Amino acid sequence: MADINLKNTVDTLSEKLRESVNSIDEVVVGAPTDVTSVYAMIEKVQTILTGSTTELHNLIYTVANIVEDHIRSVYLFLDDATLEGHATELETQLGQLRLMGEAIKSLPNDYNDEMSDVISKYFGLLNSALDAQVSSSKIEGFTHVNTPLTTKHVDGITKLFLLDSTFIKTLETLKTYKESCVKILSILAMTLGRWETKLEDRVDSEHISEGMVMSNMERGKSMSSKKNKKKNKESSFYN
Repeated sequence: MADINLKNTVDTLSEKLRESVNSIDEVVVGAPTDVTSVYAMIEKVQTILTGSTTELHNLIYTVANIVEDHIRSVYLFLDDATLEGHATELETQLGQLRLMGEAIKSLPNDYNDEMSDVISKYFGLLNSALDAQVSSSKIEGFTHVNTPLTTKHVDGITKLFLLDSTFIKTLETLKTYKESCVKILSILAMTLGRWETKLEDRVDSEHISEGMVMSNMERGKSMSSKKNKKKNKESSFYN
């Protein structure tokens, strides 16, 4: 069985990811029909994102630190080029895990930025249309230049640049979130699989414990001190 700290944290994160995927599948986001429903949709999705991505990111961060500790245990305590090659392979999964963790963390802000951009463009188009109508009124000799936009113009701009755009981007965000969760599950499976099949039998629990720097920072142990310890152990063979 894999080291209990690694396996337990991976299992906890995996379960949370599956819960998130199921929650996304259950989300019902209907196409907005007016400005009010646009804001209601944005608020609903933003609540979903902020309510789950922070916890996921924290769990991913914890798992990544423990994986790094296990990799460190190989480099610091085992003088075996083959095992170090396996550890290097494990580092690939570690890098992917951290990248996906940051992507998950940024989802709420990214979604908020996208919605803000669409809404800003919407009001910009309304103002541009109004300016064009005012110019037309002046050319035609009207004295009252603040003629309001026709309902047809407002409805067209609203549907094309607000209702449709926010809806499409919302669906894309939820799809990205789900796909990210599924990808992280795959990374976790590869990470744990590589550790179990290629490394864990050759790294004893004492060495793992000694290498736990990222996940046990309160111990005050540094990586450099462990490297020195390894060097001292190696030099003792020549005394």
